Amino acid sequence: NSRDITSKRYHFTAPLGAVELGEIRWYIEKYHHWPTGVFKTRAEKTEKALPEWGNALYKAALGVESAHEPFEAWKRATGSRRFSVQVDGEPLEGTDDAQAALIREAASDLLSLPWEITHDGTGFLSQGKNKVRVRRRLKHHKQRTTLQAKLPIKVLLLSPRPEVDDKGNPVGYLDHRSSALPLIQAVENLGEDLIDVDILNPPTFSALKAALDKAKKENSPYDIVHFDGHGVYDRRAGLGTLCFEASKDSEKLGERLLDLVYAKDLAAELRGFGVPLFFLNASQSALSINDPMASVAAKLLEEGVGSVLAMSHSVLVETARRFVEPFYKSLAQGQRVGDAMLAGQIALYDDPYRFKIMGAGKLDLRDWFVPVLYQDEADPQLFTVKAGETAARLVAKRNELKLGLLPEAPEHSFVGRSRMLLHLERLLELTNYAVIRGSGGMGKTALAAELTRWLVRSNRFERAAFVSVEPQNVQDVRGVLDVIGRQLTPKYTVAQYKTLDEALQPVERVLRDHPTLILLDNLESVLPDSEGVNPAGAADVTELLDLCTKLLKASTNTRLLFTSREVLPKPFDTNTVE
Repeated sequence: NSRDITSKRYHFTAPLGAVELGEIRWYIEKYHHWPTGVFKTRAEKTEKALPEWGNALYKAALGVESAHEPFEAWKRATGSRRFSVQVDGEPLEGTDDAQAALIREAASDLLSLPWEITHDGTGFLSQGKNKVRVRRRLKHHKQRTTLQAKLPIKVLLLSPRPEVDDKGNPVGYLDHRSSALPLIQAVENLGEDLIDVDILNPPTFSALKAALDKAKKENSPYDIVHFDGHGVYDRRAGLGTLCFEASKDSEKLGERLLDLVYAKDLAAELRGFGVPLFFLNASQSALSINDPMASVAAKLLEEGVGSVLAMSHSVLVETARRFVEPFYKSLAQGQRVGDAMLAGQIALYDDPYRFKIMGAGKLDLRDWFVPVLYQDEADPQLFTVKAGETAARLVAKRNELKLGLLPEAPEHSFVGRSRMLLHLERLLELTNYAVIRGSGGMGKTALAAELTRWLVRSNRFERAAFVSVEPQNVQDVRGVLDVIGRQLTPKYTVAQYKTLDEALQPVERVLRDHPTLILLDNLESVLPDSEGVNPAGAADVTELLDLCTKLLKASTNTRLLFTSREVLPKPFDTNTVE
């Protein structure tokens, strides 16, 4: 029954200025290019200064006499501790323009301080038994409603990767699975009762609006929108932006145009949807300079998004990847958004190693404070039910069966060739087959298997089937169909049927009911030599390709993926990636 304790008002002077903040920005955004020599010496000096700067923030905000009593009461309180920085950048009515601009700039500066590094002289507030969750809040001046999340949690994932700007200049590429893959890894064994992940395709602004509208009309709105892509702060416009793909070029391979969407336009379209959580894995999505409401994160919060996770600086792909999985795992375990945020930050803090740079050595980076949380008053618990161990194992087994006989993922995980994976994904969106062609030992099978695994895990396809057409594996077309059928239909065998057409019917029924990706590996094993002679013991290529054509005709949701050292004959002689 005790009342809240509020301190008297007191002056706050930011202890960090342009020099300190500039040094932090250099450390986060530039140091990783060459972490050695004088740059490493400078970085070590910055790392050593972080606790000192954090302690200066602590003393300026909490060390004054007026804050003493409420601060002590806060420290004695039990449960989760949150340190909220709330600003109101809206000047009083009648304030002249020059003064109003100064007020907004001061509020923006206050919000932009690296509060996550606050240090009490012993450790950062995020350390120790009573870890503190830091969040930024805004004073709202209009009615806004945030939805209460319900199970299953619906996630909309979009990873725009535009390729050229409006002048034809190439746009820098980021691994399109940098945070999408760890998100899927964190939640894929929860089951359909707890989570439902949709990947937006094409990842355009108009498609985002359509998806939100459709979900709301179906009374199944999205609880989480996860944006993984480029973000830019436009200093001329004084607004944050996100980089989408332009709608008119969504069907052109290699020519996806950049569509720059400003924070105010994004927020206007999200108004009224009340999305509980928006994850902005985009550089500078929390950055503002002259107005606290100018960042993408602030604009979304203003229009009813309950929690916005954003990036205060340009963020390394590896940093974002290492943050995403512990964040979503904690959410799925029933943690509140602030607690999940803290789990991700702690994972970054505990392991500063990011990667090695040829000629410069390893990069260690203390960048745990780059992900920041903007939040309304409530800190929601999205997952109110946990998946039991038995249920999780059953879901994991089901997911494994969906992949059929696909080769196991390499123990060291699949690394590289992300751009080719994206190209193949887009090719299979536009056509019903694709060919991966290359010489032996180039990793065609590994690439094809990873693509298949990813497309099934991310719910673009419900099922997959794998067959190697090498003579030691199958001898004829009936053998190929038998291997495919046994992966898609229980107790299936070609031997049950007198003709190939009869044996094909149950497989065709499955293909009509379930979007399926079929991978046929080592097609060169059945191709005739330069004199037109088929390899001994191999299936007849004409019959095999005729079977492939029938599989594709069974359903518009079926896709074929081939690997081969040689060019395939018609009708599969195009759509090749080398």
